[in-house]
Amino acid sequence: MREQELEPINAHIARAVRRERRIQDKTLATLADEVGVSFQQMHKYETGQSQISAGRLFRIARALGAPIERFLPEHTQVMAAA
Repeated sequence: MREQELEPINAHIARAVRRERRIQDKTLATLADEVGVSFQQMHKYETGQSQISAGRLFRIARALGAPIERFLPEHTQVMAAA
């Protein structure tokens, strides 16, 4: 599945994970190891070839030391607060 075919929220999450990993200056291999998945699987998450489950997103956020909300669109954060 290509990023263009993803639901908008899934594409947003994939881009946000990649962006945060780069900000943290972590390699794809390091993040994959910390999350407990293969390099190939983490690459698929970041490129939108695989959807990221809620549990996996939680582990990614924890490995990056970031709140899970950082990976969600703003409107989702507002909806969660309501």
